[in-house]
Amino acid sequence: MYRFILYVEAAANGMFGVGRGGMINPPDPNRQFRLKLSEIAVFDSDVYDLINDISLLVDMAKVQCYCRLAPIIEI
Repeated sequence: MYRFILYVEAAANGMFGVGRGGMINPPDPNRQFRLKLSEIAVFDSDVYDLINDISLLVDMAKVQCYCRLAPIIEI
């Protein structure tokens, strides 16, 4: 038997808040919303760390490349 803990994050907002007729009005308790999208995701910290490391290396390579070309491109 497996056990899972699920954390659910939900929000229900209109384009300009949930007030009746405008943004600064108090919320309308009778307003209804329809769920259009639902996703399930698994966070893998190893993959997240790897993506951050690769992103950092790519940015460092861009800076190094720019520094080598900078003296040539004098304006």
